Amino acid sequence: MFFPGHIAIAFFIVYTMAIKSYDIRKTVSIALVMFLSIIPDIDIIFRSAGLEVGHRTITHSAIVWTTIGGAAILLLTIFFLKENRQVKVVTAGAAACLVAYLSHIVIGDVIIGPINILYPFGNFVLNGNIKNGSLAHILIEIILLSTMAAVVVTAYYFSHNKKGKNFNLFFDYHRRLDRLFYPLIIFAMIISLVYLLQGANTDDLSWHSINVIPLLVLLHLSAVFIIALIWLMSTRAKNSNSSNITVS
Repeated sequence: MFFPGHIAIAFFIVYTMAIKSYDIRKTVSIALVMFLSIIPDIDIIFRSAGLEVGHRTITHSAIVWTTIGGAAILLLTIFFLKENRQVKVVTAGAAACLVAYLSHIVIGDVIIGPINILYPFGNFVLNGNIKNGSLAHILIEIILLSTMAAVVVTAYYFSHNKKGKNFNLFFDYHRRLDRLFYPLIIFAMIISLVYLLQGANTDDLSWHSINVIPLLVLLHLSAVFIIALIWLMSTRAKNSNSSNITVS
């Protein structure tokens, strides 16, 4: 699956978690969540740099990253309990981040398979039988991204009509994290599009008789627009709320 689909899947999962849990809303940066959902594909960068890392291998191992993420959450729990801090809030945020990363592996890349989720300890290949770069693949990602856009626009509309215009998508604004990860996501989306367009004339993708390149361009540019919209609206809401507090 391409970056727009991965981002949309992670967004929906963690968004649902945040609706149910204020701890996640308080601690999780949605920009970080979306960024983590595309991080497994860093193996492509390693391969382009000449490093011997196969695509969908170690960075796509569900068993490896569940173990690492679980251990990290356990260590955070022990540390914050020792320091007498809000352990529930911290672990909830860490769990949401782990879910965002794993959504890439066990959902996105299973739909557009094949992938061995137990690599390197076993062989359990899952395959959604939808070919990478096919029209069906592109349409799935367009539907996912369109639904995400509908959620964002709806959330903005209702928050815009409330007193204070507090646009937050059930997430608090995290100034340091969001300033870093929103630009990184947009940059990654553009680089991904360039990479895919270069591969369109090779055997890297299963391009079919129908020309899906215009849809591919539309998909990625739409994702950039939606991400930029969330970033802009969140920043404006944060500044508006800060001004209201100062005036009060």
